[in-house]
Amino acid sequence: MELTVVICGWHFKNEKIYRTLVSEVENYNNNEAGSKLEAKYFIASHKSQEKIEKNILSSITQLGWNVLYFKNEGWDWGAYQQFLLWQKDNSHLTDYYLLLHDDIKIKNLGFIKVFLEKINQGAKIVGNGTAVQKSHKVRQDYPEDLVWTEMQGYPIRSSKWEVVRGSCLFITRDVAKSVLIKIPIKKGRNILFANSSLRIFGGLVADMFGQKAVAYIGDEPRTSFYIDEEYRGQDERKRVTIKEIISICLDASPVGKVIVRLLRGKRIPPVRVGTGMKINVSYGGECLPGYFNIDMNSPYAEMKKDILDVDFPAQSISTILMVHYIEHVEYDNVLILLRKMYKWLRVDGQLILEFPDIIKLCKPVLKNKRNPDKLFGSPDCLRGIYGNLRKGITIYDYHKWGWSKCNMVPILNNIGFKTVNVERAHHHSTMTDTRIVAIK
Repeated sequence: MELTVVICGWHFKNEKIYRTLVSEVENYNNNEAGSKLEAKYFIASHKSQEKIEKNILSSITQLGWNVLYFKNEGWDWGAYQQFLLWQKDNSHLTDYYLLLHDDIKIKNLGFIKVFLEKINQGAKIVGNGTAVQKSHKVRQDYPEDLVWTEMQGYPIRSSKWEVVRGSCLFITRDVAKSVLIKIPIKKGRNILFANSSLRIFGGLVADMFGQKAVAYIGDEPRTSFYIDEEYRGQDERKRVTIKEIISICLDASPVGKVIVRLLRGKRIPPVRVGTGMKINVSYGGECLPGYFNIDMNSPYAEMKKDILDVDFPAQSISTILMVHYIEHVEYDNVLILLRKMYKWLRVDGQLILEFPDIIKLCKPVLKNKRNPDKLFGSPDCLRGIYGNLRKGITIYDYHKWGWSKCNMVPILNNIGFKTVNVERAHHHSTMTDTRIVAIK
């Protein structure tokens, strides 16, 4: 039997994991009579050779590991796919694949035997710990992944499916050849886009091989008797900074409860608004995990179109985020777009707008009228009104109208939004920008 061990190279902390994996294969071959593994070892590195410590790189190669260097496109799942395409072009696909991150902790030997036992029982893909995202909620909570996958020509038909983390999984050649080597991989800059790829991978595996094709060697999320995985999940909580505390206290209601939670040292989870499709419109080319990103100029967007040329079914969207977009659109087209978006939103859905506030900008312009460096160079002065005048500027960079809460709030009220709230900006300047959250 042929086994290919592939590590997605990120950290290169030490040689222990590489040495232990070689020992694991030797341990299997020494204890399993008649079923020897012919193993090959590869690192699909997203770190360039110059950035890896020379002593670690030397130790790895002496142990028999082959290091391949790929551009970071799609994080761990992208690295696995890049490797499979390389292997297909340079040799042949093998019987089995053990795919891992280089920051896992191997606690006990013997896991290859358990992986193969699960395969012999009918599984096609075996994860380490159990799924961290409930199978019955994938379609409900992540519709943006399903819409994008269907656009790529790989619609997911299954009603629910299991997911296996990219930190540690064991797959057969059938899965490598039929699914992983050709599925669309989310390639956004944020590492959480890897979670989109694992959901897409799980859905396509279920479509092709059925739900029983997935098994695990551990009964707890991210861990088993053999291996512990680092936690980098989408719902990870973070400590709140002083700046965030001030913002929360200014915006939240009632303020007292927030202060009490902060003083007790509790962590505040990131907000996930509602269920259903969420779209992010052209936020400076930045694609956001958890959103269906629309940007005609971004190589990472799920849809590369002008939002003015896009349409969605009525009441199909839960959240629309537009940060620093409407100022780049003609006045009449903004009115048309806002009416369309009202139609798209579900009842209680929200439209979130952030834009440079023309009235707020007048104050720093007048204050610095005799200071040309700030008047022309600062983003909070004339640049905030007219756009960033830089080399290579295009028609999409100019500001075509001046918005403020004074002219935007009445428009949203007239369109039919039942609640229109003006808040502090979250993304750019809190001094000169305005954030409006309109609820249908």
